[in-house]
Amino acid sequence: MPSKGILCYSYIAVPGVEIEFNVPKNSITKGEQQQFSCDHLEVESSNLGHFKFTGRFEFVVRRDGRELVKQWVDVNSMTGGLSDGTMKTMDETPSIFTEDIIVSYGFYDAGPGLAALPKQHQCYVTATPNYENWMRDVLPSGSDIANKPFNHMVLPSSHDIGMNSMATAMSLLEKAGTGVIKEVLGRSLPRALSLIEKVGDKGVNAIAPDIIRALAVTQKDSLETILKLGARYFEFRPARCHRQIQSVSPLEDTLFFQHGAIPGMRYADFLSEIVRFLKDHGDEIVVVQNRWDGVPGDCPKPDDNELHNFLTDALRDSDIAEAGLDDMQNLSVQALRDQHKRLIVLRDINQVSNYDDDANATLTGDSMVQKLQSMTQDPPRGHPITLLQCQATATNIRDVIIASVLDSDTIDDPWHSIFVLWSQYGLQFDVQYGLSFAFADNEHNADFRHHRDVANTVGYPAIEGMVKYLEDTVPAPKLQCATVASSSLIPANNQYTVPPMQAASNTGNGVQVINTFQVPSSAHIPASQPILANTIRPLIRCPGDKNGAGCEYSTKQHARFKEHFADNHMRTYLDYICNCGKTFSKNERGKRDFAMHVWEDSCTRA
Repeated sequence: MPSKGILCYSYIAVPGVEIEFNVPKNSITKGEQQQFSCDHLEVESSNLGHFKFTGRFEFVVRRDGRELVKQWVDVNSMTGGLSDGTMKTMDETPSIFTEDIIVSYGFYDAGPGLAALPKQHQCYVTATPNYENWMRDVLPSGSDIANKPFNHMVLPSSHDIGMNSMATAMSLLEKAGTGVIKEVLGRSLPRALSLIEKVGDKGVNAIAPDIIRALAVTQKDSLETILKLGARYFEFRPARCHRQIQSVSPLEDTLFFQHGAIPGMRYADFLSEIVRFLKDHGDEIVVVQNRWDGVPGDCPKPDDNELHNFLTDALRDSDIAEAGLDDMQNLSVQALRDQHKRLIVLRDINQVSNYDDDANATLTGDSMVQKLQSMTQDPPRGHPITLLQCQATATNIRDVIIASVLDSDTIDDPWHSIFVLWSQYGLQFDVQYGLSFAFADNEHNADFRHHRDVANTVGYPAIEGMVKYLEDTVPAPKLQCATVASSSLIPANNQYTVPPMQAASNTGNGVQVINTFQVPSSAHIPASQPILANTIRPLIRCPGDKNGAGCEYSTKQHARFKEHFADNHMRTYLDYICNCGKTFSKNERGKRDFAMHVWEDSCTRA
């Protein structure tokens, strides 16, 4: 039976605490101390009862039997979609302070596994002490260890601290024109620039918030929370907004954290929040390094005097003294405390890092581990800071950008998967099963939500079983299943010819047949890789594959392809099958247009 998997990660560092993960008819309880663990649960249709497809996943944190935290989300066992709950988006998962511990958690809403992205949902939960005074506790003032050199310390950090909110970006987008938005997104995501430039103005305006949310927001907690979780080192990229943006922006012309050309936290707010924390935590020390990696030239950078003025303003009502590189390298922890030099601010120092554009452009982490292992064989020496980074920069992978934009939480339609695969494989599909469904527009429409979910499913092997289920449970002629290609139709050479789909119309029995699109009878589809089941049935690849017929992609062949997949025809088709006749929202139209250009670009590349 269909199911949706969930990987459950946990870590506990507080005695008496346990974490329980639950799905219908199954649960896992973790209580081991200081052990990172990964477990697997499934929301299975067979455990949900007849005609039910949604099951609840939840986690509960208990201490000595007392429930401290419970979070949950409802998961569709067939589509994997989230319908309700407290963890539907990352914005809804701030760390929770309870008693003297912090419960940090998050939920990754996985799609069908396109572009090598995970196809199982993922949930992590950590229960740790409140680390807001960890330096005081580990290095007590006046102790021998506090007299050790500060530059021997290992400081926890957070990646791109200035990108923990959409507030600044949304203010920017309210007034910016399409040309400015394209410039910002293109400069911030250069691997998607060619596609962004092709999308129509309305499309870009509609999907811009989703692009920023999916690809530029790197933190979900406030700076105060991250400090209390223990972070003591931060890199900030202070610069003014892109000049094209500032000309129409309602934002103050001041320094912001710049993620590419996308602005985040104000630099003044960042400094004042850290100073406020240090005033309340007299033994803690924070290091800030200002850098400008990836900041476009059109975002004016501050000089030393301007940076000094910002820091002076932040320190004005405190007893904290300005500290720099010499202090960090030459003073002990105790000396820094005694001299009130507890905010060390650096600028573009000669640090060494394991970060590498290629190694960190990963979805598995294997290349990052290899990079770290190579550093252990030849340890770096002579640098003020050795920075070890563990974040995967998947925005350097073109197809991940496309999949992330099209698979955001604001849309749950099936068509995007086709286009991402076109992008990934150059229109060479890896298909074993194909389905087309027709939906009845009648009094049973509410029940058809479940059947539409089945039609939208990507990645399940039991397609024929689903077809049988639909045929058995939906009275004829309420539903028609057409053109089902199963493994039995695949010849020994691992290719088969898709028969042309027959044009159809309303049967007169209340059934709207949606599979009215013609597919060329010569479309060959390789069938050696994972399953793709989708409501969009025109499965075709551009001719020209060296192992297929028609090795040269001629002008005539391209014309034939365009004849069957003309933009307007495809858009009309997508409008109908993705929404069963409903009108697209602006956001959905924008994503549809983006997907159209992915298809066109991939066809050209193929």
